[in-house]
Amino acid sequence: MHKRNRPQSGRNRAAAIVVAKGHVLLMERQRPGTSIYYVFPGGEVEKHETPRTAAQRELHEETGLRGRVIKRVITSRTISGGRQDYFLVQAPFLPVAVPRAAPERSPAYRQSRGLTRPVWIPISSIFRLRIFPPEMRRVLRRFLHDGFPASVVNLGTVGFREKVLRTSKQNEQLARAAR
Repeated sequence: MHKRNRPQSGRNRAAAIVVAKGHVLLMERQRPGTSIYYVFPGGEVEKHETPRTAAQRELHEETGLRGRVIKRVITSRTISGGRQDYFLVQAPFLPVAVPRAAPERSPAYRQSRGLTRPVWIPISSIFRLRIFPPEMRRVLRRFLHDGFPASVVNLGTVGFREKVLRTSKQNEQLARAAR
């Protein structure tokens, strides 16, 4: 995500949930001073687009994959007051790579924002990972066991940024408590 696109008060965000061949597509991140954590490919909804198209665009920008949105499955409020929508997206199980033009590849981005890379994680392994927001691990476990719901699940307000900035030890305690 460009520096100008960092979430600010009330900004809406969209993310893609991609499940294929027994794997879930996540973004592995490590910011300076934190341990590795995972998020779904996503980012800010720009003024000219819908959350649905933002999820598709962010998926392509962050992983190089193109996908088709099936449906919105989760909504929540960010701590800044914006809305976060998660879409179930159908995309091929292909090797992923951050496209050459993506801002995540620039040295300046990596220096200020840390490592970001797309990874396919086997479903059997995702529940041991630090996924943010932490509420998503519980919801994802239910979805993968029972199937994705017919109606949208509302998670309420989730404190993504606040929890990422905690110490590694606090984050490990949160991860254990969420299991």
